[in-house]
Amino acid sequence: ESKKRASQIQALKLQRDAKMAVGDRKALNDAQESAKRDRVTVDAAMADLALREEKAREVLAQAKPLFALREELASKQKKLTKDQKALSAAQDTLHSGKEALTARQTQLQEELEWRVEDAAPVDKGTILKELRLATVENLMLRDARVELEGEVARLRGC
Repeated sequence: ESKKRASQIQALKLQRDAKMAVGDRKALNDAQESAKRDRVTVDAAMADLALREEKAREVLAQAKPLFALREELASKQKKLTKDQKALSAAQDTLHSGKEALTARQTQLQEELEWRVEDAAPVDKGTILKELRLATVENLMLRDARVELEGEVARLRGC
């Protein structure tokens, strides 16, 4: 009876081991199927990543001219700022020159009026000579102003 009992225990153990083997085999098959699905997913993800990398390279290649344009624009902006400063300085010089011209014209006008008021009627020749000299000086000052305005216009054109 103990042999019978031992063989029954042995049979139960074998039956248990067989059920476990079937379960293990099913788990192994499931794991292999899952691994196959994961491999397909990984392969698709790798293909997608390769495609995205290629697109990123194309975008970078297309962006290189834009980066060059950005640098060129920055360089031109610096030059423009420099030219604007030069133009501003020239305008300041022109403004100062205009003020000096106006002051000198006013002074010459006052001198002329003073001399005309103080001149004797017989001294008209001298007055005309002084008037001519003042007119020539006025013309020279006006030419200088026109030259300064031309320089400002040239600087604006740059």
